[in-house]
Amino acid sequence: MPASRIYDHSLLPHGKTQQEVSLSVMTLLYQEMIQRLYKQSDSIEHFQSKLNDVGYRLGVNVLELLNYRASVPVSIISKAKDLGNTMSNSNTVITNNSTSNAPTTSSNASTLSNFIDEFNSLGKDIPRMKRRDLQIIDILQFIHGTVWSYLFGHVSSDLVKAQGNETEYRIIDNEPQWTQFISGARNQLHYESCNYMLCGVIQGFLKESGFPCDVSAHWQPSDEQPQRIVFLIQFHQQVVAREQLRYSRA
Repeated sequence: MPASRIYDHSLLPHGKTQQEVSLSVMTLLYQEMIQRLYKQSDSIEHFQSKLNDVGYRLGVNVLELLNYRASVPVSIISKAKDLGNTMSNSNTVITNNSTSNAPTTSSNASTLSNFIDEFNSLGKDIPRMKRRDLQIIDILQFIHGTVWSYLFGHVSSDLVKAQGNETEYRIIDNEPQWTQFISGARNQLHYESCNYMLCGVIQGFLKESGFPCDVSAHWQPSDEQPQRIVFLIQFHQQVVAREQLRYSRA
């Protein structure tokens, strides 16, 4: 499939099943990327920074996509799925040269034209974009639930606020998917560093949402979860001060 076809895909979820990437393929590609970046790095800090930069760009894109999807009414998403299924079925017939009842070229063009017209009309039915989250706990719950579910198919294991520190929160993942085949027992620092792409995703999502912060990964294994990773989120003081000023009187 030509690379340009990716830009033809809908921003809305569509089709009969959710599009997913093979976990084995994803982990293989992730490990290859890690090895390449590691060879290009002068130090472990440089390696962490490179992975963070890759994740940051992904976090910005995820922010735009999920905010858009959260703005679309359920009825419109259902309509998009129906259109996607119709077009998918049409493509199956069109590309199957052995089918004796394959439609003519003009019929194919008509089907595609109708699909495009119907799909373009979906944008008119979106009343307004999702309201931007203004509180720390709201944006973190969105990451804990919606973002984690989009990336990994489930919510994160836990979301915890640090005691005695207004700027620190923790997102916990007991079974990190991207690094599940990397052992932390052999080298704790390297294992933690391999999770810095997800640190970048979280940081990019938060910073572009108006919550500047620093994010780091920490390996905290247990007998039941030997690969347990804690993502420590440290918001800049201005974020906490802004929230206290805005909601202290409420």
